[in-house]
Amino acid sequence: MRRRFLKEIGTVVGIVVILAVMVFGNSQVKRGGLREEMEAKRLSAEAVQKKGGLELMQWAELQKTKGSVKTGPAFDDQLKQLNNQRVNLVGFMAPIDEVKDVTYFMLLPVPIGCFFCDAPPMRDIVLVEMEKGRKAMIVEEPVVVTGTLMLNEKPGSQFFYGIKNANWAS
Repeated sequence: MRRRFLKEIGTVVGIVVILAVMVFGNSQVKRGGLREEMEAKRLSAEAVQKKGGLELMQWAELQKTKGSVKTGPAFDDQLKQLNNQRVNLVGFMAPIDEVKDVTYFMLLPVPIGCFFCDAPPMRDIVLVEMEKGRKAMIVEEPVVVTGTLMLNEKPGSQFFYGIKNANWAS
């Protein structure tokens, strides 16, 4: 009787482990596919803007940044030349506090579903501060943000870069 019970428990545990592995693997495959889909959406929005004659800063320029919050960022020379310059960047909005009538938000190259599970690297987060008197509503589609690029070179900065006096359009 005891042997049979242990055998049945072992079978149930084995099934649970197999199901857990399948669910985890499936979520990883879907997450990768979703990231690629959202990146394609952003690239499409960038192409439309470029075709319209708008000069865009590329996420690849930002992603050359090295460092951490503790050590501070080390910016690429090309990026340093854009400091305090007006730039245009296409990305996805992510709320910090609110989702309606926001005066600041994060801009990311691809949206994230959960800040605790899928925290993006520091080089992929731009703090956007709206122009005085302007407010935005968080949307789930790529937006074009125009404003002054600010590089935060000090260790301990919460964001490596920001865009101040910003306007946005979907």
